[in-house]
Amino acid sequence: NMPYQMVEAPRKRLSDKLRSGSIDIRFHLSPVWMKTAKGCFWSKPLYQLETRVVAKLEKAMRIKS
Repeated sequence: NMPYQMVEAPRKRLSDKLRSGSIDIRFHLSPVWMKTAKGCFWSKPLYQLETRVVAKLEKAMRIKS
């Protein structure tokens, strides 16, 4: 086991921190979401993510998928 330190930073700054070496790993990310995904190692997906729409029940329209 390696020691680690969790770093909190605004989402928009995390990619720059990764590229500069200020942080080593970033979780919960997709290359599709990054403007510049090049220059990074991408592991195989850790899990499948389902995208859903959530709305307050009283105001929600019926959504058919």
